[in-house]
Amino acid sequence: MGLAWTKAVRAAVLVAAGVTVTGASAVGQTTAIGQETIISDRAVGELPGDVVENGALELPIEQDDGSSLVEPSVEPDDSAGFEPAEGLIPGLFDPAIEKQAFTGGGGHAHAGSCCCKECCKVQCQDSPGLIQVCRHKYKARWTARLDALLLWRNAPRERTIFSAWNPETDELGDPVIGASDLESTMGAGPRISLFRTDCDGHTAEFTYFQAFNFLAEEATAPSFGGYAIGPGSIYGNTRSDLDAATVDLTSGIKSFEVNGRKCVTRNISLLGGFRWVEWRESLSILDRFDDEGLADDLYGTSTMNSLYGGQIGFDARLWDRGWLRIDTVMKGGAYYNLAVQQSSYRVRPLGGDADLVGRTWNEAGPAAFVGELGFMGTIPITNHFEFTFGYLGLWLESIAQPTGQLGGQTIVDGTSDGDIDTTGGTVLQGVTLGFNARW
Repeated sequence: MGLAWTKAVRAAVLVAAGVTVTGASAVGQTTAIGQETIISDRAVGELPGDVVENGALELPIEQDDGSSLVEPSVEPDDSAGFEPAEGLIPGLFDPAIEKQAFTGGGGHAHAGSCCCKECCKVQCQDSPGLIQVCRHKYKARWTARLDALLLWRNAPRERTIFSAWNPETDELGDPVIGASDLESTMGAGPRISLFRTDCDGHTAEFTYFQAFNFLAEEATAPSFGGYAIGPGSIYGNTRSDLDAATVDLTSGIKSFEVNGRKCVTRNISLLGGFRWVEWRESLSILDRFDDEGLADDLYGTSTMNSLYGGQIGFDARLWDRGWLRIDTVMKGGAYYNLAVQQSSYRVRPLGGDADLVGRTWNEAGPAAFVGELGFMGTIPITNHFEFTFGYLGLWLESIAQPTGQLGGQTIVDGTSDGDIDTTGGTVLQGVTLGFNARW
């Protein structure tokens, strides 16, 4: 009686699992599956002695006398109509289904919230861009991003450098070159980001970018004695009766940051971390005058700001239609700024070598601010590659800029007495183009 009952229970397990046993030899017999579980057309665990030939599973059939034979007539039954849960790759199990399945030999039942490696592999089918795990709480893995940055910087704050000059009345006229005229051309560079998300939804971000060759140039038309240094002087020099003048400004930026991210809602994640920013500028000023022979004044100032500090912010999904996603990121923080300025003044007679009049070097460590605003559109190309485009804006405040150093120091007749001004600020903004690679 006990043997018959055991056979009936085992037959019921096979039928419930979607396996049909056919053939006369199967009547009154049991398929020995040991510790394996069969769901639809996939088996979990090892089938002892199983052989697959022509699409049929050959399972050992237990006999009444304890021996076994191989019966080739056990075939998967497609009538069960098993379909993977939505969002899963065909051939992988939904953890909720696995939880209900019988597992032996020390195995565990996998719940939908399980964070083991096996469940992570099942659930991690997408990493949706910047906020990674927020949209569907997928357990994303690695995401690499490579962007080209095409940026412009705004002009420095207003400060008159050269003005018109009336040689007959010895009076200054309207400004002809000012700091606010130094609008830059486009600067470019790469941005490289790497994101790693664990099975708890925490994301680590590492991002580096640089952009250089922001160029700005202004020049006057030739006019004999028609220009003068504007109000305030350059390093204490107030020369007038100038024939021509030119001003050149170049700049560049580098940045590296390490952030941690954590989802707080379906579409929003908070972030915080450490960031380093380096902002460099170099100013070159040339004017020509006639003082018993033509000569040039050469003024030069370079500044470097190394900013170190912490930042906080958020990353949010604004729009998602599958074929296009739009995200935004905003972050900012307080920084320590190691600011350095170097200035020099030379005079070059026409046809001769420049003679050094003097130079200064100064540094300061003020508190500064760096803020960033970005928008990113993402268009999936394949399961592992995406095209990205967007906007990037950066705001730097309380920095040293060359145009701010012109009036705060004296370099005249070999006397050098310098200072440093850190009240400057700048904004960089432009477009980004690139791609994501996910694995």
